Amino acid sequence: MSTQQGVVPPPPGVKPNFVDPQNRLGGCIPFYTFFLSLNLVALAIRLYTRRCITRDSLKLDDYFSMISFVFSVFFAGVNLKSYELGMGRHQWDIPLNKVPYIIPCYLYAFLAYIFCLAFAKLSILCFYYRLLSSQAIMKQLIIGGIVVVTIATMVLCILIYFSFTPLRQFWDSTAHSAISPTFPLWFSGVVNAITDIYVLVLPIPSVLKLKIPLRHKLKALTIIVVGASACTASIVRLACTSGMSRIDLSWETYHIGFWASAIECYQALFCSCILIFPAFVQHHWPNLKHLCCKCRRKRTSNHCDMDTSLIQPARSWPEEDPCNPQGKKHIDVYICPETGQVKARPEAHVMSSSNRPLDPDKGK
Repeated sequence: MSTQQGVVPPPPGVKPNFVDPQNRLGGCIPFYTFFLSLNLVALAIRLYTRRCITRDSLKLDDYFSMISFVFSVFFAGVNLKSYELGMGRHQWDIPLNKVPYIIPCYLYAFLAYIFCLAFAKLSILCFYYRLLSSQAIMKQLIIGGIVVVTIATMVLCILIYFSFTPLRQFWDSTAHSAISPTFPLWFSGVVNAITDIYVLVLPIPSVLKLKIPLRHKLKALTIIVVGASACTASIVRLACTSGMSRIDLSWETYHIGFWASAIECYQALFCSCILIFPAFVQHHWPNLKHLCCKCRRKRTSNHCDMDTSLIQPARSWPEEDPCNPQGKKHIDVYICPETGQVKARPEAHVMSSSNRPLDPDKGK
């Protein structure tokens, strides 16, 4: 009989499984992979645009975005490690001797999540400051937002320290912390929801007052609306926290980790990067549009470019060359039936040849 002991006793009728327990590790890997790849591309486009398109040096908001990305990678790494050790299982399926290794990973992941969100918001606010600091009211509001985000992050770190000290409280029932470990989850959810909404709506009045065409305003507002996804994620994460109980904390933490990492955290970082995307699109869109038109013309040319000597014209008539109307030069215009194998599309090609001698009888 196994002498291994779980973190908590199993419910009546449930047998602990320490060999192949049900876990949620597999559900996390695709989300981390997708969002980390997406943010890496977004950050690369941001830095490329700053250095190669606008020909400008990196600003403070660029460095904040890079720091936020580093914390997001660290967050994903330690989170996956904690799930590998046992987080994401039912508490009665986690061996008690694994808990001293799981809790530090969870603590580091929580701190990385907080700093990732904080630096992403600071990056957005610094970007606002560079664009809108000429307005006295907006300048004060932006500075106020920077101060609030900074203070809230410091307060969260202090709360986490007191709620996770001592660490042995998670496997030793005789040890207790000064603050409940679930309180920082609540506090961070409330703070992040408020600051997300603040950062989202802050530039909207200034954008609406700009004397620019409506389509440019809509483009700017579209980028801002993308940030609404991060606000939604923070609200959903707060709702998940309210429904969490400490009976099976390791299992229920998955929902919070999903909304906090794969949606809220990474969406905030993505939003901080796409603010500079309009310059990237404006620079490359003409080239892309030209390439698309060139490919379209090439397809049309290949479709219509056939040997006219092999085709019996259905009708022809002389026409003046529109490119040289005063040169009295004529071209022979042929309307020929479709020669392809697709009989369900009775189309016609219009072809011209300025070298073919004109035969007026053909048009009769």
